[in-house]
Amino acid sequence: MKRNIAFIVCLLLAASLFASLKPVVSINPFFTFDNSPSGIELGHGTWKQSVGLQNPDWWETRQDYWNKAFDKMDFMNLGFVVDTDMIDIVSITDILQDSFMQFTNDGRIMSNVPFVNGASVDLTFPRVSYIDYTNNGIYLSIGRRQIKWGPSTYDMAISNSQPFLDNFYGSYTTDISSKWDFTYSFMGIAYKHLFDVGVPATGAPQSTFTHRFIFENDNIRLSFAELNNIYGKQASLLDFSPLAL
Repeated sequence: MKRNIAFIVCLLLAASLFASLKPVVSINPFFTFDNSPSGIELGHGTWKQSVGLQNPDWWETRQDYWNKAFDKMDFMNLGFVVDTDMIDIVSITDILQDSFMQFTNDGRIMSNVPFVNGASVDLTFPRVSYIDYTNNGIYLSIGRRQIKWGPSTYDMAISNSQPFLDNFYGSYTTDISSKWDFTYSFMGIAYKHLFDVGVPATGAPQSTFTHRFIFENDNIRLSFAELNNIYGKQASLLDFSPLAL
């Protein structure tokens, strides 16, 4: 009997999720002309160097080129979105040329169509894929998505200028009086190294863990937080303790 009840509950849950399933399908081919200098010297695979931010061959930073590459529309998006009262599931694979084509393709025709002009396809699939849960002040999320921490575009903490980050996030909000609310949040982030970082990416794991205690009302917000960046070693319990500093 218990097995039958569990099976019926799972069947109802699957049916409700499937009923809320929305497919994502789009195709957007385009060509552009880009006469700006390439970021990587052709035939070398290393970034052009400059003492300052400007010189005759290089006036944009690596991040400028990175942002410009991901501002271009993807050639194709395939995926699905499930939207329910408490659970959301998003998984979208965007087919686009490898961003390094823009860094090395100096002054040529740029396109988002795969394999045009010798381009390869970025195989980081899927670029957006996460599941989150919301219920009675509890919010939980795990997966790959764009996130940020702070009020501005380029924050001291976590900026949303990255196209995606693998992460998990949890928070809980509750009333502690008639005027004050309390929120606790915890987040962990893993990184993919896309540029030369001085050491091989396989030998330099990198991660970030944060937690915050927030007290606020309509006029005042007090926050006590820790952001812990870990580089060059595997994280331990000492690094991502959810309460201790």
